[in-house]
Amino acid sequence: MRKLPMPALEDADRIDSLGKNGKHKLAVSLRAEQIKARYVQYQQKQGNPWKIAEDGSFNEVRLSLNHLYNFPPKGFEFIGEMRKAIDGACPVCGRDSLGTLDHYLPKQTYSEFSFFAPNLVPACDRCNTVRKALVRGNVEDERPVHPYFDEFLNQRVITILIEPDWNAPRLRPIPHDVEGAIAEVIAWHIENIILPAGIEQYLINLWTTLVNRPELYLGTIPSADQVRARLKQLTEMEAVMCHSPNAWRSSFYHGLEKNNEAVEYLTGLIAY
Repeated sequence: MRKLPMPALEDADRIDSLGKNGKHKLAVSLRAEQIKARYVQYQQKQGNPWKIAEDGSFNEVRLSLNHLYNFPPKGFEFIGEMRKAIDGACPVCGRDSLGTLDHYLPKQTYSEFSFFAPNLVPACDRCNTVRKALVRGNVEDERPVHPYFDEFLNQRVITILIEPDWNAPRLRPIPHDVEGAIAEVIAWHIENIILPAGIEQYLINLWTTLVNRPELYLGTIPSADQVRARLKQLTEMEAVMCHSPNAWRSSFYHGLEKNNEAVEYLTGLIAY
């Protein structure tokens, strides 16, 4: 998960520039004013799916809207550019890979936002695939994080809980230092996006690599304070490299550093 700057694009002007040359452009142009009104609502409600109801009237132009997204006409080159615009952690799940665009409000049910830039989030193929059209939970505040609007993504909101036995520990993401509505958002996001994206196996691989070569990551001094200091350094380094404190590797090292039992176990490996 990761906070992104809002795309600096004139979406309403793009709708007006479509023209009527071709059936898909014509169909969308005839609904231009209604689409632009929905753009305004999206910005006002910060993309929140609990505050932006689906509008079935756009179903009649859904195919045309999706066609223009899938086959961008002149002036829509930004779609391809957004896929390649950033590096580091996936803004949606936190994994270290990118390559696709995720529609925050799914284009299947919110087709009017098919090529609305604030609704398009660079993402990895895993989290983009597993979420599909899932956009909210069973109670209010259960929703995906929004990388453009959720300022809390600038701080650490997840960490990794590590539980023994240490030969095969349980590693899982949990909310960190959040409460109220934000805690609801993070908990839902973990359950419905981060876990299905494969973080548990990813963490197991990180743990296995670490315990097999502890001196490579933690140094050769068998001191708990030294191990803790090195884990803190790795936490910060990965946050910088991945542009987010909520990147999976940064969260992994953060969870280790805050776990006294894990630190003692790792210290023992170095001493041995």
